[in-house]
Amino acid sequence: AVKTDQIDAKVLAQLARLNYLPTAYAAPPETRDLRLYVRHREILVQERTQSKNRIHAVLVRYNLKPPVGNIFGKTGREWLQEMNAGDILSAAAKRVIEDHLSLIDHLDMHIEALEKDTTLSDEQKQAVKLLKTMPGVGKIVATTIIAEIGDIQRFQSPKALCNWAGLTPRIRSSGGFTRYGHISKEGSPFLRGAMTRAATVASKISKRWYLVHETMVKRCGKKGAKVVVARRLLTVVYYMLKKNEPYQENYNQSVENRGT
Repeated sequence: AVKTDQIDAKVLAQLARLNYLPTAYAAPPETRDLRLYVRHREILVQERTQSKNRIHAVLVRYNLKPPVGNIFGKTGREWLQEMNAGDILSAAAKRVIEDHLSLIDHLDMHIEALEKDTTLSDEQKQAVKLLKTMPGVGKIVATTIIAEIGDIQRFQSPKALCNWAGLTPRIRSSGGFTRYGHISKEGSPFLRGAMTRAATVASKISKRWYLVHETMVKRCGKKGAKVVVARRLLTVVYYMLKKNEPYQENYNQSVENRGT
């Protein structure tokens, strides 16, 4: 009931005297720099996505349906230019589309340059090469995983890694009843995003992960199934980095279920 700075200081001093204060992990400079590159790229990609969504919103406002699925490719750009040259769109709508197309081109240039300028140490290159053997994990996702996790040895178990990534459900126990809620979403949102993207692709191209996804869809819906696949993929990532071994499609299923 009573809480002051003096009481807090005394409690912290007692914990420090008994060596009960856990030490925080400080990533080395090369890992911090890699995180900065990866997170900056992710922010640029998000801004580019917002610009694309705003262009789609203008087209919906005028009930215009593009002839192609991707209006930002060559054919789609030509169609947008025809719309801007015609009389269907107002001057304000044309200005919005032109400005956002210019912004998309500008962001594309910076994202491409950023990917070229991102440098990895020999150890990081080896880890990225290792993770790319996993379905759904490309260079960008692998680099994000390595940057966000840092030293895998600081995690005692795959469950600890999944907890740190915020991919485990909240648990509430009371009166002998236990309820599992939504995931905690604590830790790095960039790592969760990378694992979710990997889970989306892996569920389509890998028979094993497709079966896991379809089984979990019946229990917890599509969003919940994607989270389950992401968490199990992160468990596999843990063992791959710990053992320095490439991905194996026919590994023991008990490994997959650890930490879930």
